Amino acid sequence: MEKYQTNSTKEELERWYEALRSGEYKQGNYLLCTIDDRFCCLGVYHDVNGDEDWEIDSQSQFGDISENCWSAGPIQFNEINSTDFLSLSVMPKQIQGFLSQLNDTEKYTFEQIADWCEPRLLPKR
Repeated sequence: MEKYQTNSTKEELERWYEALRSGEYKQGNYLLCTIDDRFCCLGVYHDVNGDEDWEIDSQSQFGDISENCWSAGPIQFNEINSTDFLSLSVMPKQIQGFLSQLNDTEKYTFEQIADWCEPRLLPKR
């Protein structure tokens, strides 16, 4: 099983896994968080660990739906400014892209995502 290095602490990862398994978050797709409080797995991470407040998204890759979602602030991702991902200082884009695919395309539940991540994601050293 391949392991992936993150920039998150052990406590941040554990808080995230607990939140994903809690049943307290409604799962959504493609956006960190919608106005009606649907989260992707990365949005849950920001909600329990982020220092920045949520703000209305004006730079979403998904165009006209941007008024209907929250962001964690603009970050650089894939050579464009994006508000649909976490800062690369939290987690490398390879991992974020894969987790987004599990959440959005493969339709993994939050619990399945936590089960996939826990043995594979390493806390920062």
